Amino acid sequence: MPQAAWNGLVERTGPFMDWRFLNALEQSGAVGPGSGWRPEALTVANSDGSLRCAAPAWLKSHSHGEFVFDWAWANAA
Repeated sequence: MPQAAWNGLVERTGPFMDWRFLNALEQSGAVGPGSGWRPEALTVANSDGSLRCAAPAWLKSHSHGEFVFDWAWANAA
């Protein structure tokens, strides 16, 4: 997703919603293959294909690296 389209949705994105921060997470390996966090931005487009709204999101594929381990729930799943 282009930086201008993402950051253009709001006047001030703040550091944690800014495209550059989210991109740095991926480029550094903090999220993505091998980290257990798969980036999956939630987006809605206008009829012309332009970005209407977006929110960062990630799919977690394991319970490692959590602040609280609840292996009972992980084993039950």
